[in-house]
Amino acid sequence: MKRLLADAMLDNAALKVVTPVAKRQAVRHIQEALALSERHACALVGVARRVARYVFPPGRMMLPCASVCGNWRASGAALDTAA
Repeated sequence: MKRLLADAMLDNAALKVVTPVAKRQAVRHIQEALALSERHACALVGVARRVARYVFPPGRMMLPCASVCGNWRASGAALDTAA
């Protein structure tokens, strides 16, 4: 009984993916490996079908926050502008 529970917990841990990109990859892998439909693969991964179908628009680039925010502090404290 304990072995069955441990195996089930390992299976659940293997299916935990965090980012939408990883979820898309998991859906595609399950579709190809098990020959399942997109609907069933999304249900197994636990992701909405619209997330699995999403494609970044061409030319869109993800920028790191530091390059966008500049010198702003995360704490919300006022910047020392007198220098």
